[in-house]
Amino acid sequence: MQHLAVMFANSFTVDMLLQIVEGFADDFRKLAADTLTFMLRSEVGFSMDILRLFKELGGNEKLIALMTSTKSENVKGRLLVLL
Repeated sequence: MQHLAVMFANSFTVDMLLQIVEGFADDFRKLAADTLTFMLRSEVGFSMDILRLFKELGGNEKLIALMTSTKSENVKGRLLVLL
């Protein structure tokens, strides 16, 4: 039961971070990208769940779309780390 609660919390967090990356100003995009990077590079078991959620929520597609549309080199650099 505890694992299920953690999974839903992670799902909500990843979804919110992707929404920030997709629709907010560049400063917030950078912070969200940094947070996602940290989450994906943390503990092995935890990061595999985050990676799975990231893919299920269309994270790669959202990041690629943003990479082609943003003019900020700083944002592109931080998003490139996630891809």
